[in-house]
Amino acid sequence: MTPRFLFRYRSTEALLRKHQELEHQQIYFASPAELNDPMEGYRDVFWLGDDILWSNLFRHYILCLLHVTVQTELTRGKEWKTPMLHPAMSYEDLPTEEFKAMYRDAISAFFQDESVSSVLDHLVQLNVPLSGSGLVFHLRAVHLHAIRAIFHVFVDKGLRSTELREHAPQLDLPEALKQLGGLIATMRDRNAADIDKIFAFGNRVQDELAFIQRYNGRDEPWASTAGYLMIDFPKTYATSIADALIHPGWFAACFSENCTNASMWGTYSEGHKGVALKFNVEASGGGEPGLTLHGIIGYAGRHDAPVQPIRGDAMHAFKKVKYSERAPEIDFFRFLGQLPRPVVDQTWACDPSGRRSGRLSGLFSDMDTWRRELWQKFDAAVTTKHPDWAHEQEHRLTITDTAERALRYPFKALAGIVFGVRTSISDKHAIAEVIERKCSDAGRTDFEFSQAEYSRATGGIEVHPMTLLRF
Repeated sequence: MTPRFLFRYRSTEALLRKHQELEHQQIYFASPAELNDPMEGYRDVFWLGDDILWSNLFRHYILCLLHVTVQTELTRGKEWKTPMLHPAMSYEDLPTEEFKAMYRDAISAFFQDESVSSVLDHLVQLNVPLSGSGLVFHLRAVHLHAIRAIFHVFVDKGLRSTELREHAPQLDLPEALKQLGGLIATMRDRNAADIDKIFAFGNRVQDELAFIQRYNGRDEPWASTAGYLMIDFPKTYATSIADALIHPGWFAACFSENCTNASMWGTYSEGHKGVALKFNVEASGGGEPGLTLHGIIGYAGRHDAPVQPIRGDAMHAFKKVKYSERAPEIDFFRFLGQLPRPVVDQTWACDPSGRRSGRLSGLFSDMDTWRRELWQKFDAAVTTKHPDWAHEQEHRLTITDTAERALRYPFKALAGIVFGVRTSISDKHAIAEVIERKCSDAGRTDFEFSQAEYSRATGGIEVHPMTLLRF
């Protein structure tokens, strides 16, 4: 059943002072990192490849590792800043012919390494979906060989890299991987989750060893650079390609079906000192509940003028959050939705000779179906949370355009405001002054104020209309 109203918990600091959201009638869309659930938008991304896909992933890994390593070399002796990793980059994005030659030389040295060949063979023969944990384990297995290949090129080009070579941790995993392969071969009748537990355990062991190593060398001048390049990069790379290459970045504005949950008042409304905004729910074009917001609705430009945003009103549909212990699954290699088709073909789907991966055969034969499935998976990812959050009864608005993250709602959409148990009298007065002026300008007499209170009778929060307060 579609609710008539949805509530948005806010602090008075955001409403009245820092952002003046009430005055500007703004709804702020937060990034996943700004939300309080670290698993926001989590997707159970898996990697299931063949010889072409795995080889291309390793080529891309070398490309990104080379790019960040060059950045560290160029900033040597300066204050440490984490290098920029660009998951969408391809060979054609390398800025100079010399850079491209360095990449080709590094790739040649890397694939000539017998240990790398054994890891590739293992991945192809394994033929089960690998979770992020499984991917990280295999990247760690080839990482030292990747670093060696890049350092070899740096030495040939006269670039300094000896400091990192001296302090590189000697964690070489291909032999251990061979032994694991034998173990896994005996459990073919078991599921991928059991195999993933093996890789997850191996990663935890490596994480602990890496922590000890970094702790012991924490005061060394090379600690930040070596720690990033030698320890952090495999996991950073795996996370980055999963986050950046499938779906666009997104931002959410969160609403709830109720405003009587004491925990939510405490978490989202400044310890009950804030308010809950009560919004009217409209019917969107597709029949879903929605809210009209003013913001960027498109872009336009001419050959002789820069592209400019077009502003206007647009209906934004509410998405009801589903609570599940299982995150939505998505096949990485089949849903590289953030890359142009030529880049998918050249960087991922085909080998250097043009031979195409069998796993991606016919992938784009029905683009409409592929796009629809891609966006269905996006919606599932941004609206699925663990059952621990079910008490929030959440609905959310989402956007993917990063140019503007505070959108304006029409005043008629705001049905009322609920004061919290601890909202100060001065903040109540300030809110009432803004609303009185807006009601006068709009000719409204139906705005509702309410007060949240603790009820001794029910032992919970109750909301009582302030029927005498009218403008």
